[in-house]
Amino acid sequence: MKSFPVLFTERFQLRQLRLQDHLAIFEYFSQDEVTEYYDLETLSSPEQAKQLIIAWEQRWQRDDSIRWGICYKDNPKVIGTIGFHNWSAFHLRAEVGYELSPLFWRQGIMSECLKEVLRYGFVELGFNRIEAMIDPDNLSSRKLLEKAGMREEGLLREYLFEKGVFVDAAMFSILQREYECS
Repeated sequence: MKSFPVLFTERFQLRQLRLQDHLAIFEYFSQDEVTEYYDLETLSSPEQAKQLIIAWEQRWQRDDSIRWGICYKDNPKVIGTIGFHNWSAFHLRAEVGYELSPLFWRQGIMSECLKEVLRYGFVELGFNRIEAMIDPDNLSSRKLLEKAGMREEGLLREYLFEKGVFVDAAMFSILQREYECS
């Protein structure tokens, strides 16, 4: 059994999610403002949060994604998650995704966590490319990715089918050689 990597930043611990984290995850995933740009419907029950944690764990066990819970070092309560999905071992690339409770927006939390997750992806997992796809209207996510050194590559028109409609996706990426120069 492989061990789940625990990451640390100056203020945060990125750790494996546990089923008992479901209430914290439900607390923010039950808010429309969190799921506005997310490919997931707003949660309506804590059981849905449990199922989300189980799905993330199953993907980790299959070696095709990893999702960390974000916690302050001195408080085990999950305030958001971040991780890799759509990962291709052959092509050495993955997509990064994240979300954070609105109580913690605009405090530099996701920038700090994303920096460590990018480092882990390039240094520990050996990725050549890390991507992110966001809704073009999500200005906060756009600023976050740009601050992390990711560049917008273009617009994928009606690329995703979310919540019953086709939506555009802005593709961002950073390459290992760009990361090493930053």
